[in-house]
Amino acid sequence: QFKERGLRKSSLEEAIRNTKADLMQQWGNAERQYIAEQKVHMLNELSELRHRSQSDYQGLEHKLLADVSWF
Repeated sequence: QFKERGLRKSSLEEAIRNTKADLMQQWGNAERQYIAEQKVHMLNELSELRHRSQSDYQGLEHKLLADVSWF
């Protein structure tokens, strides 16, 4: 009977260790996925900002050239 309890206890401890390992792995995967999504989001924002500032610059350049042509 003691041997049986010992086996059940070790099986339970192993199940706990496996569950903990699985949870840690899932947490790590979720963390890496979140970081990757944040990088993509930031790169998209940067690209949009770059495009917008380039458009603003070109618009300003055309306006200045038009203003200069009056002289």
